[in-house]
Amino acid sequence: MTKSDPLVESVELIESTPQYARIRHPDGRESTVSTRDLAEPGVCHSPPVTVPEPPFAPSPTPNLEPVSSERSESRVTLQPSETLPEDSSSRVTSPPTVQPLRRSSREKKPVLRYPL
Repeated sequence: MTKSDPLVESVELIESTPQYARIRHPDGRESTVSTRDLAEPGVCHSPPVTVPEPPFAPSPTPNLEPVSSERSESRVTLQPSETLPEDSSSRVTSPPTVQPLRRSSREKKPVLRYPL
């Protein structure tokens, strides 16, 4: 099966029961299939409608400039950032104390292993 094959094959119904149907394929072979596998008869699809596209006419746009093949390099100058006046009250003199990691107070059970 390829992607170009139809999803549903049209067959001829020879006879049917509520559970099974006997069908004839377009190539002449006959087979019995479950009625659950059969699709309902659908409406014949018409070929897709194509909408003609308007002829392409490039219109000049005044705001666009042609792209040059040369690579333009732009340089960015960085301004020095403003520094805040150093205030002795805002300065941290000692590193913050590190809290010990909190461990669960629940006791864990040891792993039970089956003897081999």
